[in-house]
Amino acid sequence: METVCPGRYITKPCSLIWLIPDHQVSVRQTVFRDTEHILKTQAAIIIAIHSLLFSHCVQAKAGWTDYVSVAELVPTGQRYYEFRLPVKENPSGCRDETWFYRDYSSSGSDKMFEILFEGIKSGVQVRVYVTGVCNINGYSEISSVSVIR
Repeated sequence: METVCPGRYITKPCSLIWLIPDHQVSVRQTVFRDTEHILKTQAAIIIAIHSLLFSHCVQAKAGWTDYVSVAELVPTGQRYYEFRLPVKENPSGCRDETWFYRDYSSSGSDKMFEILFEGIKSGVQVRVYVTGVCNINGYSEISSVSVIR
């Protein structure tokens, strides 16, 4: 038997040539040496990375928070404003349960900002509807604000 397989870890097929003594017959067999192990390892790594990067997408849900007083409102020079509500439960499942954001360019964001600002000034309680989207800081995106006395 003659092996035509260079090295131990290869990802391309290699050939084994079987020579049968006293006969004029040779059989060539193509095999994949260690390729199955390599492919399984690569698949496991890809699945692990995907799970880490996109796990928040699986857990994220939309819904209303409970009514609370606005603890902090932060207008930023970025594309969105941030605010903190000391809610008991945040349906979004984002990493930071008490911080929320809204993009300035989104429809109705100026009205929502006014309601949140009024919540700071007068102490009225508000709740927000989270979309299930989390930003890079782990804050929940909102699409609505509701106020109660």
